[in-house]
Amino acid sequence: FQWYVVLFTGLTIVTAWTYINNVRVLFAKGENSWMTDEMPSWLRVLSKAGLVAGFITFVLLMAHFFEDVRKGRRWRLQHNQKFVYAASKRQDMVLWVIAMPGIFTAMAVQSTARMWMVIVKSYGEYGKVVDLALYQENLDLAAGCQFYVVFVFSRLCWQFIKERSSEETQTIVKYAGFQGVHFWVILGIFRAVFDFCFRYANAHPEIFPEGFHLDVYMPEFAKVSQKLQDYFTVLTVLCVYNMFLICSFKDVVDALGNANQKFTGMRMLIILGQLQPQVVQMPLVQRALNLNENTGKLLHSTLLTVECLIVVIFNYKS
Repeated sequence: FQWYVVLFTGLTIVTAWTYINNVRVLFAKGENSWMTDEMPSWLRVLSKAGLVAGFITFVLLMAHFFEDVRKGRRWRLQHNQKFVYAASKRQDMVLWVIAMPGIFTAMAVQSTARMWMVIVKSYGEYGKVVDLALYQENLDLAAGCQFYVVFVFSRLCWQFIKERSSEETQTIVKYAGFQGVHFWVILGIFRAVFDFCFRYANAHPEIFPEGFHLDVYMPEFAKVSQKLQDYFTVLTVLCVYNMFLICSFKDVVDALGNANQKFTGMRMLIILGQLQPQVVQMPLVQRALNLNENTGKLLHSTLLTVECLIVVIFNYKS
């Protein structure tokens, strides 16, 4: 019994659940939901197309997963290894890279459902504020998984460098090669936890003692969140550049083949997950596309679903 069975079984269950939620939302008020005029018609069509793209993403991802597991099994059989389904460190990394777009797709599809609920005013049990909070919390959860995958990949690369390079090279890489990635992971985790708690507190004021006025502190929390986003944007660029250098390192290339190609999809999700929301919320973009804050968020989650399909196809072909 292997860890990846739990991962992909859980991913299958979560994906099915998110699509059931979307069907409920789209038909919650009949044609008033399905053909709502609360958003531009092109966005309504694109959002529905995004659900189709998400389903195709899941099918391709599972095909890629089973193919990679079978290849690993055949290799271990040829080398007379006892546990033919036990993944190596390299295959562990590859399976996480394969799974990452699937996690993003499931969370983006669920965020799409939440934003449809807000736009068509078919709120969940706890109302609009909670639905808005859950929209972002779903994406924060996907980002948290991404931080873990990047960290695992960096540790795997470091192990290969330790095994294959000189002590002088190891010293240089240890103190200068991974700083951008590590700072990005640390700040990213802190930011995700802070934003999650900030949105949860805003959506559930009842958890605080009677007489505690959370709204007094909300402007300060919002300023901290914005500062973290600014710093994180800079670190995102540094992390992507750092990963490019790591993947170009000869010892890593010898161990992983074309590591840059294998990790291009992950870098794409890192950049899009951080920069795309800021672009779609720009006043110039919103005026040009006839968007508001909520439809801009819907566009972001929809585009993430389509972009994950592109990443999965790229990973499958590489």
